[in-house]
Amino acid sequence: MAAVLLWVRQAPNERQGPWMDLFTTAALVVILVWKFGIVWRQPSLIWQQPLMLLITSGDESEAAAGAVAAFVYLWVAARRRGLSLRRTLDALAPGAAAGLAAWNLLSAADYRWGYALLCLGVTAALLRRPAADGRREAGGYAVLFCYSVGAGALALSLFIAAPPGAPPGDYAGLAGRQWLFVMLALSGVLLDRRKENAG
Repeated sequence: MAAVLLWVRQAPNERQGPWMDLFTTAALVVILVWKFGIVWRQPSLIWQQPLMLLITSGDESEAAAGAVAAFVYLWVAARRRGLSLRRTLDALAPGAAAGLAAWNLLSAADYRWGYALLCLGVTAALLRRPAADGRREAGGYAVLFCYSVGAGALALSLFIAAPPGAPPGDYAGLAGRQWLFVMLALSGVLLDRRKENAG
């Protein structure tokens, strides 16, 4: 959240919005789905060992599901408030990069330090980028985030071993987390296309 505040403070006239309210709720959605998403895979935990829910949490697939749920929430909430999706994603980009850096450092730092450094670098690049001038540039921060984190994390994943307990999987030669990185980079391509068409 501090990264979003710094981003807004650099150009308060162009970047004002209800970002803290929206992103705090979105972060809670991610955390709740990640923490209790294991119930979808193992519903018997509820009646057999309900106290296990306090100490267990999901894995990367639940974290990805939480991110998708948070995106859906942000899309609906932005539409209700009359905010454009590109502007909302621009405001989300620095906070998402900083949040991913923190999550990588806190979850399995020995295996994810490279991802954390990448996300910190992307956060710094987003905060140093000059303010967009008008509607023509809306979406640029989100595109930079998607390209940098998606392609950068995919490249890093070829050299960094997966942490123990990471879901195994080899789908068309890539692990599940690598497909997430590919989808993030491709979403940057789609956002860039929409930005060009709108501009």
